[in-house]
Amino acid sequence: MTYGKCTQDSVARCNTSPREIDAGTLVGILAGALPMGEWRPHVEAFFGEVSHEDIIGVMRENDLSLEQLDKIFMALHPVWRGKNFEKLKCAFRDLARMGSGQTEAMQFTGENAEAIFAFIGCTDCALDEDYVPGVASFRAPDDRRTMYLQAGDYMVKNGDGESYPCRHDVFSGIREILDEGRLYTPVNSRTLPVKTPRVK
Repeated sequence: MTYGKCTQDSVARCNTSPREIDAGTLVGILAGALPMGEWRPHVEAFFGEVSHEDIIGVMRENDLSLEQLDKIFMALHPVWRGKNFEKLKCAFRDLARMGSGQTEAMQFTGENAEAIFAFIGCTDCALDEDYVPGVASFRAPDDRRTMYLQAGDYMVKNGDGESYPCRHDVFSGIREILDEGRLYTPVNSRTLPVKTPRVK
């Protein structure tokens, strides 16, 4: 069987030990069809080292749901539950809430940084000195996080008062999966409006 590029790239990221896992075994474990067993370190690497884009790609290429992946993720020891997947779960949760008034998103055009600041309610945000056209690097004085946005990326603001950047390909990939109903409950992306930024 031939596997997609994201699956193959993810397998390469998981093979950090002398014994190498193959794509069929990794996908089988993620789908819950095979036991994790001796492949636990490789599965830990998948959730901790593989990028958000590739995790979404693996889901798309192998018809996996977030629920299936989350079940395997939660079977890992808390110490080895990678933050990459945890952040992706939060993004899925927030984008699934769009249209309910609990979550909004604004796209960064490369020229609307001030509109982004107003959108997240940050009156003290300022672009860092290393700002270059098309890339925003900024943080609020009372926030240690530096946030980066490239033109086309989205700033997401959820109902918990949290704001964070989301790459455009991750944002689009999540919305496509939501539209296919491969979350805990089916969600139609046509009910997920995105705020259109005004460029002055």
